[in-house]
Amino acid sequence: MLGLLKGEPLHGYEVKNRFEAMLGGTWEVNIGQIYTTLQRLERGGRSLLTSGGVQPAHLQALIAIATKAGRLEVQKVDGVPVMDSPLKAALREAGFSQTHRSLIAYGARG
Repeated sequence: MLGLLKGEPLHGYEVKNRFEAMLGGTWEVNIGQIYTTLQRLERGGRSLLTSGGVQPAHLQALIAIATKAGRLEVQKVDGVPVMDSPLKAALREAGFSQTHRSLIAYGARG
């Protein structure tokens, strides 16, 4: 989903349509799952799930979400504590700050 959001902001229905188009119509995406995931991202959900192919643009999309939401905290990546994750260094380079158990990106402050 982050890959779809990296280029521009999208509404849930647009995410659903683009995701299904990528899959060539072989799988119908549940719109409820899309909106639940978007809400978790906007609330600053603390777990990041990847397909193993995270690119710098994906991390920049996380920063963009943090900017909109005010803050984004990551405690786990693919079920592993973020401090033990191979993505820790990339998240730090993308602008996340380290706390004792998580990495946090802050959005623009008023």
